Parts: sequence; structure tokens; C-alpha cells
Amino acid sequence: MENMTDRTNATAPAPELDADLAYTIGPAGYAKGMLAVRPAVDGTGWKTLAAVIISGMPGVRWTNRDRAYLCSPSRARKFEQAVREAREQRARARADEQAREQAEG
Repeated sequence: MENMTDRTNATAPAPELDADLAYTIGPAGYAKGMLAVRPAVDGTGWKTLAAVIISGMPGVRWTNRDRAYLCSPSRARKFEQAVREAREQRARARADEQAREQAEG
């Protein structure tokens, strides 16, 4: 089991493709044994895809005190898997779109 404290999704997002999937995970300040997932803010006032993913998971709650979603370490791993799957799905969709454009052009 890997250490999940003070984690940032270190993989650089593709330009304009995965910026809304950026997040950080660290220990929660006021909830013992819990992790704080902080999705990146894009400045539009809307939730990013990472925020939508984490907020829809069971056992996750928002706390203004930490300005983050609080969850257990196992839920944080499931969140990371869901984000990974979203990235892969976007990459496949982008590759399909480029293949269609090349076939048409």
C-alpha cells in the first residue's frame, strides 16, 4: 500500500484536455484518519470534472473548514482510479476524433 499523504496528481495534463481533472490529496486537518481531496478550481464557478467525480461518491462529504472533500484512504484510491479511467476515456475519444478527421480529409 502506497503512502497517500500530500499527494498531487503529478502527471501533467494534456493541454486543454485534462485541466479539469487536476486535484491534490493530503491529510485532513480536522478529521482523524481521513484524507482531503481538493479539486483544482478553474475560475468559472462551475464544478470541474474531478469535483463532480468525488462529490458523487458515497461516503464523501464537503467541508468548508478544510475547503476539500473528506474521504477515507480507500475511497481516495477509488477516486484516483475513476480519474484515471476518465483520462483514458478522453484520450480514446480524442484519438477516435483524429482518426475520423484524417479519414474525411
